[in-house]
Amino acid sequence: MSNTVSNLLDLIVNLLETATQNSQNEAIRNEVQDSLRTLGQHKPDILLSACHQYLLQNPKLSGIKRSFILNSISFCVDNSKTIKLVDEQLINLIINLAIQEMNQAKENDVEWAESSKDILVSLAKTQRFQNNVIDAILDKFPPGRTTSPHRYIVLAMATIAEHNPFGLVPFLTDILSRTVPLLQHIRTDALKSAWARAICAFCEAVRECETERPIEACEETSTATIIENSQEVSNRKTYADQTEAVYDVIFGWIYSKDPKTRAEASECIGQLCLMIRQTRLIEDVKKIVTNLLPLYKKSPNESHMITQGICRFLEAACSDDTCPLEPYLEDILNALFPNACLDPDDTTVTLSVQAIKNHSEAFRCFHVAASRFADRIVYYLLHKMQNVADNQKLGAINLLRHLLNSSGQHMEDKRSLLMMGLKKLLAAENTTSIRVKRATVQLCVALADHAYVDAEGGDCVIAFLVRNLVAPTDQIDIAGTNQLRTQCAQALHTIASTCVCANKLLWPYLLEFICLEKYTPVVGDLCKCIRTLLNRQDFQDVIDFKEGFDNERVAGRHAVFARLFTCLANAPTNGLLTRRAREAGGLIKTLSTWFHPSLVQMAEKWVEKLEPLLDEVSSTSVTSPSGETAPSELRGRKIARWHEACLEWLGLCISSVPEGEWRQEIAAAMGKQLDMYKEMADEKAFLLRCLGVALSKIAAKQFVTDHFMLMFKSTTHSNPIERQGCARGIGAIATCHIDLVLVELENVSKWEHAKKSTGLFGFIKDTMPMRQYPDIEMVMLRSTLMLCYGYVVMACGIDTVTQRLQNTIMVFLRNYFANSKQETVVRESMLETMRLIASAIHPARIGNDWKFEARNELLAYVKDYLTGETPEMLTSSLRLLAAKATAALVQLEPPLSVIDIDDLGQILTKHVLPMHREKSGLKTLAYDIFDYASSSVLSTIGTVSGSSLGYLPTSNIAEGPNGTPIHQRFRGVKIDDDESATIMDATVHQYGLALEQIVRMSPTTQTILVLLKILQPYYGKSADHERLRAVDSTVLILRVYYECANDISLGHAADFEPLSSLLGRLAPRLVDSLAHVRLQALAAIHWALRLAYMHKGHGRDMDQSLFSYAEFVEKYLTFGEGKLDGQTAKLAIKGIAQIIEHRLPQSQMQIYLTAIFDMLTDRQSQVSSAAAQLLTYSMHSRGSTLINEAEILVTTLVGKLAEVQNCVQTYTDVLAALVAFAAHQQQAVCDVMLKQPLPYSENISDAWECLSRDKLLFGGILDYLIELLGTSLDEPFEIVDSGGGTSAKLVNVEPCVYVAAIAEIIKNGEPESALMERLAIILTLLIQFICSVSDTQFPVMQKEGAKGVLIITPEIRRSAEKPAGIAVSTLKNLMNRTRSMTIIEDMNQARAWSDCLDREMFIQAIFVLVRSITEQRSGWIPALARVVEEYATSESEPRRLAAVIVAASLIKRTTTENGEMNEQLLIKCIRRLEDSLTDPSLRIRKLCVKGLGDLSESSSPDVIQRFVHMAVEAAMSGLDDHGDRKDTVAIESIVALNKLVELTNDEQLRSILPVVLLKVRPCFEKDSSTLRAAAFNLFGEIGARVGENSEDFRSHLHTNIVTLLLHLNDDFEEVRGKCALAVWRLAGFLNSSNAGILIERELKDGKQPACYSQFLKEISMVMSDSFPDRVNQYALATSNYFKSSRLSAQLRATISKDLIFTGLVGLLKDGEDQNVIISATKAISNLHDFN
Repeated sequence: MSNTVSNLLDLIVNLLETATQNSQNEAIRNEVQDSLRTLGQHKPDILLSACHQYLLQNPKLSGIKRSFILNSISFCVDNSKTIKLVDEQLINLIINLAIQEMNQAKENDVEWAESSKDILVSLAKTQRFQNNVIDAILDKFPPGRTTSPHRYIVLAMATIAEHNPFGLVPFLTDILSRTVPLLQHIRTDALKSAWARAICAFCEAVRECETERPIEACEETSTATIIENSQEVSNRKTYADQTEAVYDVIFGWIYSKDPKTRAEASECIGQLCLMIRQTRLIEDVKKIVTNLLPLYKKSPNESHMITQGICRFLEAACSDDTCPLEPYLEDILNALFPNACLDPDDTTVTLSVQAIKNHSEAFRCFHVAASRFADRIVYYLLHKMQNVADNQKLGAINLLRHLLNSSGQHMEDKRSLLMMGLKKLLAAENTTSIRVKRATVQLCVALADHAYVDAEGGDCVIAFLVRNLVAPTDQIDIAGTNQLRTQCAQALHTIASTCVCANKLLWPYLLEFICLEKYTPVVGDLCKCIRTLLNRQDFQDVIDFKEGFDNERVAGRHAVFARLFTCLANAPTNGLLTRRAREAGGLIKTLSTWFHPSLVQMAEKWVEKLEPLLDEVSSTSVTSPSGETAPSELRGRKIARWHEACLEWLGLCISSVPEGEWRQEIAAAMGKQLDMYKEMADEKAFLLRCLGVALSKIAAKQFVTDHFMLMFKSTTHSNPIERQGCARGIGAIATCHIDLVLVELENVSKWEHAKKSTGLFGFIKDTMPMRQYPDIEMVMLRSTLMLCYGYVVMACGIDTVTQRLQNTIMVFLRNYFANSKQETVVRESMLETMRLIASAIHPARIGNDWKFEARNELLAYVKDYLTGETPEMLTSSLRLLAAKATAALVQLEPPLSVIDIDDLGQILTKHVLPMHREKSGLKTLAYDIFDYASSSVLSTIGTVSGSSLGYLPTSNIAEGPNGTPIHQRFRGVKIDDDESATIMDATVHQYGLALEQIVRMSPTTQTILVLLKILQPYYGKSADHERLRAVDSTVLILRVYYECANDISLGHAADFEPLSSLLGRLAPRLVDSLAHVRLQALAAIHWALRLAYMHKGHGRDMDQSLFSYAEFVEKYLTFGEGKLDGQTAKLAIKGIAQIIEHRLPQSQMQIYLTAIFDMLTDRQSQVSSAAAQLLTYSMHSRGSTLINEAEILVTTLVGKLAEVQNCVQTYTDVLAALVAFAAHQQQAVCDVMLKQPLPYSENISDAWECLSRDKLLFGGILDYLIELLGTSLDEPFEIVDSGGGTSAKLVNVEPCVYVAAIAEIIKNGEPESALMERLAIILTLLIQFICSVSDTQFPVMQKEGAKGVLIITPEIRRSAEKPAGIAVSTLKNLMNRTRSMTIIEDMNQARAWSDCLDREMFIQAIFVLVRSITEQRSGWIPALARVVEEYATSESEPRRLAAVIVAASLIKRTTTENGEMNEQLLIKCIRRLEDSLTDPSLRIRKLCVKGLGDLSESSSPDVIQRFVHMAVEAAMSGLDDHGDRKDTVAIESIVALNKLVELTNDEQLRSILPVVLLKVRPCFEKDSSTLRAAAFNLFGEIGARVGENSEDFRSHLHTNIVTLLLHLNDDFEEVRGKCALAVWRLAGFLNSSNAGILIERELKDGKQPACYSQFLKEISMVMSDSFPDRVNQYALATSNYFKSSRLSAQLRATISKDLIFTGLVGLLKDGEDQNVIISATKAISNLHDFN
């Protein structure tokens, strides 16, 4: 075995170990299980070997743990793909292992034994290993054995028989031969139960093999062999002897004390009954029945197995007539029936799976028994139906229905018996539950399906079905009731259409119910049955209208006529009402002769006109003549059309009958039926209208008056639908009886002031004439009364309407209109009446001669009514009706004034556009949207419901001449044709209609300006519905103005004033998130440009250059929902921008830009981005003309950046606009930008970046900033008195601003060459800035008198710390921009960036910078030195300092632009330092010494030799500098001397020795390692050369010897080396031979001691012995170091890497974190292919 496999085997073993050790941790066990499954799929051999090995090596594992491992084996062998790859020998081992584990399992170790069994079953299911498994099992079950094998071995055989019967049956004879002798020796119940289950499985396997053949065998064995073998082993007769022997033993097990054993035995006996000989069965019938049936009581929880056993027994007993089962049948049925009484459909009871199976098995038992005893079973079930218990009835009914459907051939001769027996069940007095009734209806359906209803007793079935069409009023189960009604209706229709005696059963019986109130919901079903019955060909000569009509319960013809017409109401509303209307209309036609012979011709109109109309209004779409599908018609319009057609048909029908008495009988029947619809407002309202039409055809005044009053009394005035129906009905009466109606209406108005009465009007409560708060009934009555007057006006003739309105009606109504505090329902009715009045006197109806003087008075009432409404919440129809009334009133002459238009428009818009919530339950009525009686003079527009937009394809956009979009009636939008067609939708619709009429009546620019000013605030609303409504209204206004404008003259040019504002606000909306807003915004722009062209004096259709709406849409916009993609949106904006720039006059540019700026902050990112793009195009094309507005424009642009920063695209586009404007007005842009606060906000930084990226702008902006910065450095700060005799240096704002601006533009400035040309001056200015502000502070507050924003903010004080921090940021940006990363790295390593902020360290930082530039960017140096030198003699000390710093930095190395040595520049730098030695500034003098000290490191020997003497003199003069109070120059001189000492002669050194010894000692302990090294080196060098004869030097040597020895272990190698060299060189001056020998040995030539601690110990002993008088001095010096904070640490890290597998095993054993174990387990699962 390979190493990998071996390791993988070990890993699997460790996984198993992990699972067993963490058996209580479900997460780890599951993860290990998944891992083992994965490994088993890829490496089954290894997994099985590992599991086998682990189980054998760990015999003491618990059952649960062994079960886990066995389950892993089971999963592996159950995979049909992997099992083919496993070695057979290994499988045999696994089989033996499974059997061994099974035998070891104890009775309570169920999981262990089940897992073992599952392995055997999984292997036995495969043909390859089935024989291996069965042979292995039989090995554990040898012949002649008297003790049973393990229970699970028996169960394994049973399960194998169930899963692979064809594999087991060939072994069955052998198995049974071993089983029969064994069974009698079995004593335990568990084994008995197992063997019973196994024998059941064996019997089922034999029976299955009788009917089927193995598929696998057909693939590998010849057909002849298969047939021969299958015939031999699959014939149950083959096993008769053996099964009888088994039967004898098993039968005794029925008496077991264990319930399960008894149940298993009973099922087994049933199975054996099908296997044993018939003669034996006949002998044992009584024995079987009497022993099986009592088991139900003994084993109630095992009923299913007992029922199965009885069912198998019945199959065997009923196979022929020889078995004497009759004496026992009653007992069997009684035992089975309770099991059939369960109701699986009962949701109130939760049934177990076993209970449901038992129920089905019981049904099967009855089915089996019915094949032989059908008559007795029917008697039995009919008897059970009389039981009072519902479950008994249900069981019997369901069983009978089951037998009718499944055993029809056995039930044919039981018809009369069945019908007789069912009469009592179907009787009316039999009050059963809904469940029983539903079951009974299903039984009736089964009876009808099998033609049982034709027999005697069918009338009981009909009565039952009709009775149950309507549920009892107290019924709670609504769903069950509805289902019962549907089932009854279906059953009745089946009988009506198929039953041969249906005429006797149904006619005229069904007419008894058609006019009953309780049957109103099912009138459609009754009509369908009656019409089906009357239209049957076989009944044409049988049915008449005489027989049976003497029954008073049968409805008369007038009542049926009235009933059927009412059923036509609201047919388009839903499918149920449509079906009812279709059936009712068809029945009217069918019964027309019965109603009246004169109606026959009019009844034909149902087929000719109304039925096609019903089909039309019931469909969801309307097909146009061209074949295309138009948008669905509005629901309200459909209902209105349908009602008008039905009422017209009713009028024609009544008019066609000349007899007045018949007409009155019809009207009287309608009046009587009003009370029938108390709870059905729609039907009652329609019936009131029908009654009105009928009364209008009657001449008898008293009859009309009586029924007029009946209509008012019968109406529920609190119901708006009934109120509307009553008013319309009164209006219909007024068409022929106007005077009568007006008189009676006045009488009705007096009811409000009548005394309480118990007479005719007793239903109205008592009320005083002046009562302030009338009760609710009076309020509703008043509402109806107001509405009636409106419809009466509409009904007046044209010749009398004005007179009656002015003299009678308005006089009466004004008293009501003036009270704006009326209840909402009254105000709604008054608004509707105003609309009807306006419609009735419209100029198109009565002409233009008469003026309605009260028009403005009515409009004032409308505004008063609206004022109290909440804009966002819709609680009533008041706004809808107000908009309708306004639309009608504004059409009256004369037109409204501009003030009136503004006032009216403001109120309407404020209360309509923001609506977005409706009161719960608020619904529209048909009259809310359309009204045929009054809408013929009004044009209509589509709604703007945001939730119901549909769009026409591009090709369907209607255009006028030159591509002008034409406003279409539907315009691709509709109100939803369902409950979502709310009052809100209708209100917006009517609002648009009102605007349209306002414009039509006064089509001037002033009107347009007023209306657009009202709408513009809504264009940018976040709510979709507000934007959509506002833009739609805008398009509507412009379109109507285009059609009707009367202030345009040919040849007279003028500006169209709204153009600029419309373009600025709507052009960005071309990319709105709503597609409809996009399209309408484009349409509005198109109309605006068209109108602008017209105002120039041109005609309407002459602008050939205007863009095509359709082409623009097709090219740029889409009709789909959702946003445009980014690229398409940009193209669309570019297209519209070109159009705007071409057509927008310069005089309107300022207003346009103002609108665009407002749009930048639109709530939609894509819209604000579009506005920014439009602004960019305007800046490009017209930036040069906006000189006077430049500062304001830039300030506004910059201010908008912060507002749009969250919208990336808009932000980018606004920046582009700024760049575009800077191309024309660069200085103005820079000046505004330089006034922004520091630190620059992100948006200001982005603005600088965009400006710098423009190649045409970068150079100019940089030069401008350099010039400003250079000027500002002349006075970089000011000294301010801070009080208390102190002052502070505060940096001026200007240089900070200029440096910060330079930092921003050099980040990404293009081209880079422009930056490189100015690099030297930039570096110079930045160095000068640092030198100038090194000791300054930021000002805390703004100067007095300063205007504008605070530039130096607290944020810049925190981020930059000091003013120099701004220059540091600029330098970093510069180095990044020039890709000088090594310079940044050099500065970082030297911590020079932070040193730049230090007033002491900034010089060193600049040194590092310049020297790094010298090394990395030598080409910059000559130009830098040249520019800096220009400022060397400046009066400004910081500028002189900058020049000296650069000169000193270049001493070590100066280069040309090519990187070569530049002696000329070096000499200039030395001269600059020499000249500056006398500078008034101490730090400049110090810097000169430092620079001259670096001369020792110069690369030019000639220059060194030439100037070294001067440098030493300069260093020495620094030691005596009079202004050097803190010895800073002296220390620098020490360092310089250390560097120059090797180049100096001894004579010069002696002259400087005393001074050097005093100045050098403090340098030994400085923090700077370089300075310490220099001091030690200088001390050693001078002592070695000139200290031999100097006692002063010897004294200093003893004073500093401790320091020298301790610094031999300094943290820095350089210091240790210089210190060791100094000690070695000076050892002779100690005059101690021992010390000299030791030092020579350990420190020769400056090397480090081999062991410092040992050396220190030895030298200390030597020194104390040699100089005992100096021990105290040495000890004191040493004690000073005890508190030293300088520490050193060494960190070491080691990484060890082990083998992968070993590591994973280690992780598996991590006992602390289960996540580690789980992760390791997942990793192992992926190692199946590891190599």
